[in-house]
Amino acid sequence: MSVFNGFGSVMGKIFVSEKSVEKAIDSVTSGIDKIWYTKEERADNEEARWNKQFEARAKAQELMLDWMKASQGHNVARRWLTVQITRVWLWQMILGMAFAVASVWAKEPDRLLATAGIMQGYAAEMGAIVMIIVLFYFAAPHMGEALNILLQRLGLRVPDSSKPAKG
Repeated sequence: MSVFNGFGSVMGKIFVSEKSVEKAIDSVTSGIDKIWYTKEERADNEEARWNKQFEARAKAQELMLDWMKASQGHNVARRWLTVQITRVWLWQMILGMAFAVASVWAKEPDRLLATAGIMQGYAAEMGAIVMIIVLFYFAAPHMGEALNILLQRLGLRVPDSSKPAKG
């Protein structure tokens, strides 16, 4: 560093000041150091990122449980809504199947099959939402894990963030 100090004092006398040249030299050396991203730095950054994600999930779960405790007076209403939404979905499924089966013996099966297709289509569209509602009511503490499984079954990619990435 003494070579740089000597160089800095000479350049400082020629140009502006010794301190400004030292700052410039420090900035250049700092920039050069940042160009090389070591495996240790990468591993430290990945671990820090994973820890932040883990802490955020833990806090979200804690907030969810606190909210459920604070809103226990609404349990009856939540239960009623869950049952009603599930009932609509089940009726769509049952009627869709019933129309499809009845079309076998009908004189005009096309109308029954079209009706069955419409009912089953609505049930399929509602399926994921119904599962989320049922999961929320019956498995709120495990909602994140259950949603990942549900999304994977629906064909959506969910990154596995249960482990820190290796660098």
